[in-house]
Amino acid sequence: MDHRLGILDWGIGGLDLYRRLRDAGSRRDVIYWSDAGAPPYGTLPGPVLAERVATVLEHLADEGCREVVIACNAASTVLSDGALRRRADARGLTVLGVIEPALEAVRRLGLREVAVIGGRRTIESRAYAEPLEASGCRVTQRVAQPLSALIERGITEGDDLHACLAEILDPLHDAESLVIACTHYVAALPAIRSHLPRLRRVVDPAAETTEALLRLHHARGLGSSHGHGTARFVTTGSPTDTQRAAKRAFGIALPAVEPVNR
Repeated sequence: MDHRLGILDWGIGGLDLYRRLRDAGSRRDVIYWSDAGAPPYGTLPGPVLAERVATVLEHLADEGCREVVIACNAASTVLSDGALRRRADARGLTVLGVIEPALEAVRRLGLREVAVIGGRRTIESRAYAEPLEASGCRVTQRVAQPLSALIERGITEGDDLHACLAEILDPLHDAESLVIACTHYVAALPAIRSHLPRLRRVVDPAAETTEALLRLHHARGLGSSHGHGTARFVTTGSPTDTQRAAKRAFGIALPAVEPVNR
């Protein structure tokens, strides 16, 4: 029980990270927490979001998690909050966000110019732009807030999606490298690529975080066979909507999703 892994996202975006872990052979026991009953994380002021994330972390600790991946870029922007860190440390939690692994990937690849699309909080926080610009990388950002809402409803193609993408991506028409700074966006990646004809490199924070997590597990002796491969899916929102969106957006057929009132 003490080696359960928690995965937290506002909605279904973190399911891509969960799937990547399973595809890599990880049998860690997982609790996936969709916090869709809370206001969208990208709309919350920093202190309010930090309080919410800390509260969910404590609930996951109560369920036996000792490690939690924050599979949400907006939530990852508040992980340096002092009160949040103290509450996580008090529960003995190791917490990993999705921003640092993505930043490391941009540096490792030697990219000198990138476009970043993400939710309003992620973009306005400059959590990507500031450290990358400090290392000499030119960064162009675009708020893509409507995109995650469409994907959360299972819309990954069609006129509504392409109209949304045109507004977001037309100013980035010549971009060759793109950071998709929301875990939802990978579900619409084919459509995104169709709007960026010169795109050569996509940095996906979920993919980079999966690799970082697997390295961390290896270093701690928690190999791919550590655990029974069990998974619980819980949501503060609608279990039915969660299952429907997971199937439409990612092709993942979730088993029963448990409602939680937190």
